[in-house]
Amino acid sequence: MVWEWGEDTLAVSIRSLRRVLEETPLVAGLNFDGRGLEHLATLSPECLAWIREASSKSEQLEIWGGTYTQPYGHMLGHESNIRQRVSGVRCFERLLGERPTVFAEEEFDLFPQLPQLLALLGYRAALLFPQHTWHTPTIPEETEPVVLWASPDGSSIPTVPYSRRCLMRGIPTALERLQDPLMQEEDALLITWLEVLDKPNWMWRTEFVLPYLRALLDNPNGAEVAPTRLLDYVEERAEGAPLRQYALNETFHGISVGKNGDALPALWRRAEDALLAAEHLAAWSSLLGRPYPQFDSYPEWQLNEAWRMLMQAQGHDAYECEGLTHRVGRRYAQAAIMLARDVLSRCVRHLRRRGDLPPEEGGSEAPNEWSVRVEQDGQVAVEGLLLPVGLPLGWSAASAPTSPVGGMARTDLRAELGAGVLKTTFDKPGMVKFLLTLEFGRLPEAGILNGVRLPVRLAAPVTRYRVDSPFAVLDADPKGRWLHRQPSGDWLTSEQWEEWIERPITFLNFVSMQTERGEVLFVSRQNTLALATESGMDVVLFVRDAWDEESVDRRVTTEFAIATLSEGATNLGRLLLAARAFCDELHPSLAARDGSSFLSISGNAWLTCMRKAGEWLEVRLFETEGASSVVTLRFPWVVEKAHAVNLLGEPIDTPAVAVHGESVEVELGPRQIATLHFLFEGRRTEYPDLDSHRAVWVG
Repeated sequence: MVWEWGEDTLAVSIRSLRRVLEETPLVAGLNFDGRGLEHLATLSPECLAWIREASSKSEQLEIWGGTYTQPYGHMLGHESNIRQRVSGVRCFERLLGERPTVFAEEEFDLFPQLPQLLALLGYRAALLFPQHTWHTPTIPEETEPVVLWASPDGSSIPTVPYSRRCLMRGIPTALERLQDPLMQEEDALLITWLEVLDKPNWMWRTEFVLPYLRALLDNPNGAEVAPTRLLDYVEERAEGAPLRQYALNETFHGISVGKNGDALPALWRRAEDALLAAEHLAAWSSLLGRPYPQFDSYPEWQLNEAWRMLMQAQGHDAYECEGLTHRVGRRYAQAAIMLARDVLSRCVRHLRRRGDLPPEEGGSEAPNEWSVRVEQDGQVAVEGLLLPVGLPLGWSAASAPTSPVGGMARTDLRAELGAGVLKTTFDKPGMVKFLLTLEFGRLPEAGILNGVRLPVRLAAPVTRYRVDSPFAVLDADPKGRWLHRQPSGDWLTSEQWEEWIERPITFLNFVSMQTERGEVLFVSRQNTLALATESGMDVVLFVRDAWDEESVDRRVTTEFAIATLSEGATNLGRLLLAARAFCDELHPSLAARDGSSFLSISGNAWLTCMRKAGEWLEVRLFETEGASSVVTLRFPWVVEKAHAVNLLGEPIDTPAVAVHGESVEVELGPRQIATLHFLFEGRRTEYPDLDSHRAVWVG
């Protein structure tokens, strides 16, 4: 979105900030991302030089953030979260000469396992204060000045939590807030976000901001305003701070999720799926020796370029401001998919020629051995467990379902809003997949509550919900009413109206619903929000987002699946079943379990990536059941070296790793995320013997 104000936007913003700091003694935390730094380095190196100088030698500027494109982390896959943060930290280190140590984002970037990731990246402090912009995030209001924000594994980071110390409405309310009892405490903190930009089509210009700041410094109450750096403030108060975890039902992102049928998140997932499968097979090919599928042993540049494209597609504005940014996020994601699939197809051909991968088998209809039935309107039901599902609320069948051809049945749909097609497929045992296409002759009214929803109802009340979140499967206890705002007209100048979202369920890929009669798993290719009901939920499939004004998709396609789980199912089993719905079978998470990889894994851990990091094989996994587990990794080669590293590839002591010839045992703690590096005997990059053919090149 920032580029919509011109390519000089970042440079003008930096110059505006510089003026503020030169004319006041205040301290600023500069919330930047890696892509922005790269942009400055190319177009405005003098601004980058000022940031580097001011942050290292001045007490007035502190660097915050550290992602690559400031995404909504809870909406991203496991590895996308890692690559966003590692790539961002690397950019800061390369262009500013230092790693970020303060995590703070203006946008909602919060999920239960995030503190563990921040600890593995070396962060020392955090600020939990997402601002109300095009989304209306809500997190608990605390009274403590500093808490230890903790993950389910026990990792924690000293954090300034959201409280009345945080000015949600910005600088104009600062003088009033000085009267608050919290401001009467010794060393009270007052903090606000300021998006300063001296352009005529922006609200927060220095000519408007500076008078407020001067009034704050010279306030009539006689309060002393002493600027401070956030890291210093936090570290002085970290000792003895109370521990605080934020459960899924304690926060709400306030984003217009479901917008345009979540077409962009669908592309994120396709791209990440293709990239992880490509990295897996490229690493495998590199370890087998020459000839390689490409000139070098590992296509590092092509994979990294694909990740950069994907990460640009994942920036919050690419999704939140899809209309304003002309859907540019989709173009980045499509480029990432093409680059990744190029590597993947090349490696598949290579490994099949070698005989390491079996030939591709044609798809076939799975036997319908579970008690599922297809209704006259094309919906499916499971006797005694799942009521008919498949049709959105307000939509009905315009024809009877066709007889399944190749495992797929088709039903035409109709509604006051338009027409559609529902396709159901039985190609995996115990699972039915749905492909729903809707064409709108008339768009629904704006807002989440006016969107198109899919009712999923069970034959008995739901006693337990579980969802996946980055690096965890967790209980969800949907409750409360949560704010979501929409503009009434022009997004920049009109008043906003409110709607209240009741009992939301936020998930990454799936929701599991358990009843006294059994458990049902709902898996989505793209959607991430449902609203709980007594006997199930309504999944938000499509939302017309007023922030996009008239730039709304009128034809959308959404994919989802329904499966049943056996009694005593584990989180690992839920992850496997969900992944089998839509992931490529060569995705490392599946391949390591299903015999389609050089590596096999056993134990309660979900594997998220296999890739090369120089000569090392890098493997990442996380414990799934919330209990300590010994995980065994088996390879076809003798392991020469193995150790744990942090997310930046630096050796660390935990978890413990024991090598036993061709296998390795890893002792994972509950909910622990582990990154492991391996070297194998006799497995190094092989180079062509150019010296024997030197005459060809030098005469």
